This record gives sequence, C-alpha cells and structure tokens, in this order.
Amino acid sequence: MKKIPELKIKKPVDPKNPKYYLDKTAMNSALKDYKTACQAAESAGVETPGVPEYVGECFLNIAKGLAMKHNFRNYSFVGDMIGDGVMTCLRYVRSYDPDRLNPITHKPTSALSYFTQCCHFTFLTRIKTEKKQTKVKRALVYSADIDTFSLQHEDEGEFSINMNEFLSSLGTDEVEEFLPKKKPKEEKPGPLEAFL
Repeated sequence: MKKIPELKIKKPVDPKNPKYYLDKTAMNSALKDYKTACQAAESAGVETPGVPEYVGECFLNIAKGLAMKHNFRNYSFVGDMIGDGVMTCLRYVRSYDPDRLNPITHKPTSALSYFTQCCHFTFLTRIKTEKKQTKVKRALVYSADIDTFSLQHEDEGEFSINMNEFLSSLGTDEVEEFLPKKKPKEEKPGPLEAFL
C-alpha cells in the first residue's frame, strides 16, 4: 500500500506560543488593512487589490492544520481537500467583517475561527463528492463485462476468478443506483401476428 506523504506545516508564526501555528492578532490586522484597501479601491472606481501574501499563507496554514485532525488526515485526497479549503477562504475573504461583534461575548469575531469553519465545511463537501465518485467507479466496474478487459493468455483463468471475487465483494445494494438502467424491449409484431 502506498504511504501518504506527511503534511509539513511551517514554523509557528507566533514565537511566544509555539503550540499555535498562526498569530490571530496579526491575521486580524492584515484582514482589516485589506478590507479598508478594498473599500478605498471601490470608492475610487479602481480595481480591487489582490489578497496579501501573508493572508494567503495564513489560509494555507489553517487548511493544513485542519487537515491534520484525526477525522481528515487519513484520506488519500487530503491534498485536494487543502486546495479546496484555501480556494474557499479566498472566495469568502471579502465577506468577512473584522468589525462585527459576537452577539454573546460582545467581542470582535475571530478570523481564525471563521476561516477554519469555511475549510471544515469544504472538507466535508469534498469527502461527500469523493464517496459518490467511488460509487460511480464501482458501478462501472460492476457493470463491465469481464471480456472487455485485455488479458494475456496465461492470466485469463486467474483473472476471471479474482474478478468474480471482487465483484461479489462489492455488493449490489450501494451500486444499483449508479448502474445503467436497461430499457425493456418493445415487442414488434411479427409477420404471422400481423397476418392474424
């Protein structure tokens, strides 16, 4: 079985607290500066500036840190999950309001928690999509005829035994919804029935 490469997270941004991989106050101030720059560009009628590199690094560290959690780290597509998480954070960076107060604590909302939630729900969406794709792949293999696979002459007997075992292990209950639907053949009247 192929070993999944380990994710490497950069050295902590906050040297006082090596336990944390990101400095929340620096990220919040960078997002405030970006928000004011975007508002100034909109009022001047100029194109909005790009997301600062520091904020992009923070998004990447958030996605990597979340991917190291026990419920996400063992998927084979964890790299895709990280990429989707960063893209989602970049998509919603303009909708984050750093001045919004939490209605319960009356403190400003944390950018770290906002974008961690964005990544979390993106990861769940990716897992759901990949599970559906796996079912589609299984249905294709299940509905394929063994004769469609090209074989060497000496492998023919062993392959058909292994293929039959594999198909029986798949089970049809979760695959049936993706199998192609067979249309019933319409019976055309033959010449004798037309005569009668």
